[in-house]
Amino acid sequence: MPVVLKNPSQTEVIISGWNYSERAYGEDGVNTYASPPDESTKPEQKYSGFNFTESDIPLDSQITKVEMGAKHYETDPSGYIQYTTLKHVNSLGSPSTYQLTRRTSLTWDWIDITSRETNWNLAKLNNADIRIISEIHLSGGGGGCNPADVYFLGRDEEGWIMRTAKELKEGDTLLAWHPEKGLIFSNVKYIQSFTGLQKLITLFLPKLKFPSLSKKGEIFEWQPHLTVTGQHQLYFAKKGSRRGEYAWFMLKSEELHDRMMSGEKDFYVGTLWKAETLAPLPLERVGLQEKVATVYKVTVVDEAATLFTDQYWPEDLALLKKHGYGLRETPTSMPLLSQLLKQTSYVDAVALRVTYLVESQYYCMGEGLTSQAIFALGY
Repeated sequence: MPVVLKNPSQTEVIISGWNYSERAYGEDGVNTYASPPDESTKPEQKYSGFNFTESDIPLDSQITKVEMGAKHYETDPSGYIQYTTLKHVNSLGSPSTYQLTRRTSLTWDWIDITSRETNWNLAKLNNADIRIISEIHLSGGGGGCNPADVYFLGRDEEGWIMRTAKELKEGDTLLAWHPEKGLIFSNVKYIQSFTGLQKLITLFLPKLKFPSLSKKGEIFEWQPHLTVTGQHQLYFAKKGSRRGEYAWFMLKSEELHDRMMSGEKDFYVGTLWKAETLAPLPLERVGLQEKVATVYKVTVVDEAATLFTDQYWPEDLALLKKHGYGLRETPTSMPLLSQLLKQTSYVDAVALRVTYLVESQYYCMGEGLTSQAIFALGY
């Protein structure tokens, strides 16, 4: 049976929260996204104007199935589980919602809504009210956070400064990378903490050489590292086939640990140099520790942004201080590891998919008493 798929051409905000909602008009890998701040807020976006015509579905055909779909994936914010939901409001105003299977990469999911209308036709298809909803549910704390010795790159009236989540306060300015705007300054929106048994993954970059600021001509080594909770989603990369090409993907830190411990190599992580240049650096090794700890999550106003961090243990601070590096000098000299702290629902495309049966005409075969009427169905 013929199947025809159409994307929407109109959108309307029902509950604000979806960014660049027009991106769901077609399948192109460029996503609309939403990041609910709490369980009570559920951004909702309406899509319509599917523009089916008689060329798509002939008038003499019978519509046998109507499905709404979205190409989507989700990543979990700290302490929560993220979901994307499809909603259909029929021509009588009756709503029905369907929570989609959670995906880790862009995947089509389809919901059969045939029974939601009687006598589907072009008008009902074109006026169909299809909505996407982003929602989160509490899962227990600390899903994607950092321990207390992780420092975030910010700026104050004196210049660059590294501060821990405990030292930060709402309104402080942090440097961030935004997928649409590039490097930006964004203010701290809120800070959350979670205490309990944590599975902590530490990522180690290779040892790097730096010039001493306190002893002219001396070079010292330091190994940058970052600890995150096991469920923290981070961007990693593998080298591509061309020189300087990298394939980026998202991975939970615990999964990265398992893959590296099983022998997989050549993972890269994004770093910020001199507070202005982004570059990938290889991961040398990973470590795992389970202990009761308090971990922190920092959210900025631009919630889809990536923040930049370094972890300083007491011995790191002592070494850096010995060579003249304080919390204002390290941002312009040491590589800072990038991490996406606020994850979200992503939707690449919304669509209606219609299956129909073409009813052809009766054909008369033969003459006189031998003539037969045959009813043919087109597939």
